[in-house]
Amino acid sequence: MVSSLAFATGPGQPNPMATASAPSKPQFLQVANEIFYPTYFVAPNDIDGDGTSDLLWFNASTSQFAYWISSPNNTDTMYVRDSYKIFNITPGYYIGAIGDFNGDRKADLIWTSTDNDLYLWESTGASFQSTYIGTYPAGWQLVGAGDIDGDGDADLLWWNESACQFGYWIMHGATVARRTIINVACGYHIAAIGHFMQTTHVDLLWTSAAHDLYLWAGSGSGFSSTLIGNYDPQGRVIGAAVAGDFGGVNIYVQNDGALQFKQYEERSYFNSNGQVTQTSFGLVNTFSINSNDYLGATGNFDNGNEAVLVWANDASNAASAPAAQGSLIWLTRTFSAPNQGWLSAPIGSYPSGWTLVGARN
Repeated sequence: MVSSLAFATGPGQPNPMATASAPSKPQFLQVANEIFYPTYFVAPNDIDGDGTSDLLWFNASTSQFAYWISSPNNTDTMYVRDSYKIFNITPGYYIGAIGDFNGDRKADLIWTSTDNDLYLWESTGASFQSTYIGTYPAGWQLVGAGDIDGDGDADLLWWNESACQFGYWIMHGATVARRTIINVACGYHIAAIGHFMQTTHVDLLWTSAAHDLYLWAGSGSGFSSTLIGNYDPQGRVIGAAVAGDFGGVNIYVQNDGALQFKQYEERSYFNSNGQVTQTSFGLVNTFSINSNDYLGATGNFDNGNEAVLVWANDASNAASAPAAQGSLIWLTRTFSAPNQGWLSAPIGSYPSGWTLVGARN
């Protein structure tokens, strides 16, 4: 195990973006769980395209982005970082979406600012090529990215709070091919994004203050909506992942007051014709967490083709004097039977000031 994974001081890559004022912290940033993306294996946050998810970082105080390339030799209890790189970013810009926008199985980045401008960083495996996309209207916020039409390219997903509207842009690299807006019942918000139904079309989980969950299953031409059930009334959805090759969704809920992390599971049962004949939903696991713990990344980190959950804690460390390093643990074997098999292991530490990209803490 590598006990301390520090960022060394080094030159960053100049960024072509124009200077903008610092934005408020984005409320949404989801990475589609594409571990079981049929016939086209894509691991979330995979910068170098080797099929293993990598860890992405941002330092708001220094305006720097970094990645850790994960070793394909990781195990259930050990994380190994092969390499890392730090990039200097023009202050005011932040990552609004992550996905494979050009079909090369590498994670590309979408940058935005309070100027409502968009830049695509296409991964080359070690660095990025920056392309200006354009601007978007006031009132809209990036939710993340996922493949709407099933062509192998990620598309941009949007939310307009005041208008109660969801939107998506069909993308081909940095080119916007088509824009669509869908009216949504006010009070509902996207809780998670992923290929939960294991098709080539991205699916969405929606929730509201009633703590109910609806699954929008994507088809390329639209979505079909299904009520899944209700979750902890004091909890909040922090992510979701494919529940296994049997079909279904793991929904991850955090209860900040009780300091608990909960796994809910929706299962689908199929007949011989591949049709869903029965579904079930319920709480299957509860874990204790520490104050300031947050789910920072979900991906294929141990090459088990399952959702590995990387938890981080940097808030309390940053407040100490001198600032202490943040800590990382992960949960593996998440396809195990209820109340069995999940493994928890410390996997390293990181310097104060850095936060995992995509964290909803």
